[in-house]
Amino acid sequence: SGFDNILKPLLARNKALPSTNADVAAGHVDGKWDSSCPSDLVRDLVAAKFNIHRSFFNSSGDMCFCESCHKMSGNKTVYSRGIPPSRYAIPIGWVRIGLKVHEGIAESNEIFKKWHISYHGTTANNIEPIFRGGLHLLKPGDVALGGAAIGVRPGHIPQVISRTNRYTGMEELFDINQIFTSPSIRYASHPAYTQQFIVDHPQRPGVLLGMRFVFHCRQRPGSYKIGHETVGAR
Repeated sequence: SGFDNILKPLLARNKALPSTNADVAAGHVDGKWDSSCPSDLVRDLVAAKFNIHRSFFNSSGDMCFCESCHKMSGNKTVYSRGIPPSRYAIPIGWVRIGLKVHEGIAESNEIFKKWHISYHGTTANNIEPIFRGGLHLLKPGDVALGGAAIGVRPGHIPQVISRTNRYTGMEELFDINQIFTSPSIRYASHPAYTQQFIVDHPQRPGVLLGMRFVFHCRQRPGSYKIGHETVGAR
């Protein structure tokens, strides 16, 4: 079928979902494991790499999920949030940098009580346009501030197709021009959604670090559809 002709090349290219973001968030430098918490390092790297005004950030929302901090916290790996409850995975191996949200919108909609948690991966080139556009996420077909068109990344289903949704068992016309999210950061950080970029370690000359960006989102129950994977993963 047409879907199989698209899926088979994806399976060949996308053999596995990536592991947690070990290069930076777990302190993987110099080929050795650094057990210290990397949260300050990640904040410094973001500030140095991107021209993002400090008014966007809310330090009270910062949290480190590196292996060391997660073990000390005693938290589980999977939780349920929202009404009705929906499961999501803790982003182990990552560092969260808090962002400011509109208090009136958040409180009047009870976003942090009723809405579900998900993740949305994006590329480094999209970070500044997303911030300058009021933190509105971008989908294929959008034109970001500055004029850059958002396309479909390699490894993702590349075109509109008819398929059976393995989650619902129903036939559907799969549209690629959507915003894709996942309750798993491992899925949201797949190379079909994110792109690793390399930066110099600010304290260790000659050491390079890899970083990826994923937005930690809240989604209103009933505002999204659930489907099976889009990158040929098994």
